[in-house]
Amino acid sequence: MSALRGTLALFRGFLTEATRSKASLFWTLAFPLLFLFVFGFIFGGGRPNGMAYLLPGLLTISVMSGSFFGVAFRMVVARENGVLRRLRVTPVSALAVVVAYGLVALVLLVATVLLQIGVAKAVWRFSSAGSWWTFAAVALAGFFAFVPLGLFVGSAARDMRSAPPIANLIFFPMMFVSGAAVPFAILPPFLQIAGRLLPSSWLVEGLQGVLVRGEGLGALAAPITVLVATGVAGLGMNSLLFRWESTEPLDRRKLAFAIVLLALLLLAVAVLAPPLKMRHVGWGGATGP
Repeated sequence: MSALRGTLALFRGFLTEATRSKASLFWTLAFPLLFLFVFGFIFGGGRPNGMAYLLPGLLTISVMSGSFFGVAFRMVVARENGVLRRLRVTPVSALAVVVAYGLVALVLLVATVLLQIGVAKAVWRFSSAGSWWTFAAVALAGFFAFVPLGLFVGSAARDMRSAPPIANLIFFPMMFVSGAAVPFAILPPFLQIAGRLLPSSWLVEGLQGVLVRGEGLGALAAPITVLVATGVAGLGMNSLLFRWESTEPLDRRKLAFAIVLLALLLLAVAVLAPPLKMRHVGWGGATGP
């Protein structure tokens, strides 16, 4: 069996399993739509321009929840149920397993984002200020950043008792300190400094640049670069910590190397990345401090 055929076979099997899981479909489709309606009617006031400012954060939350609670949990369950152990004795490689899970996450995230945009256009008559091709480029960069992070959580978690705490520990700070759930402009200065280091902030920044400010790829080079760099780092960390069985201990040296890799990424963002434009604009266009 070639590597490509093995990866595609795993992808079809994992996708079938994911679409049959009620929990997976909830986190992938129902949960994002719930956020869309709650935020849209309460904070957006049912206005198209209100939805335009809300949607970048809501899409970011969807990408994070699909990555951390979708792909990560599926990998942990497969390891805990012995599925990965059985795959280990087949010709497929660990890389094929990881890529297959990543492709499933990509398909589900694309479906989620398209569903949210479709509902926003139908209910709130939302329209983008920028090109949909530019939006697709930013969204794909966001998928590339967060799917490996979700796979990393799935590799690091020992079982389903430890997976939710690890996912929540990453998910909620990224949601509340990035401008996704709370306008970045109203956050205290020290949280804005911390938020600038998070990939979720750069995904909100990129999506807001397209949907609200109508910016092109040139103006969005910084968010896209940070997201792609995050994805590369996430792939590296996941390759170091991937395990076939729950009983396999985490290699402390590899874990330390993964932490160093992440620290170097954060340092590079702190030194090289420009200030976030969204720190001046809140939901609805209000100017921040």
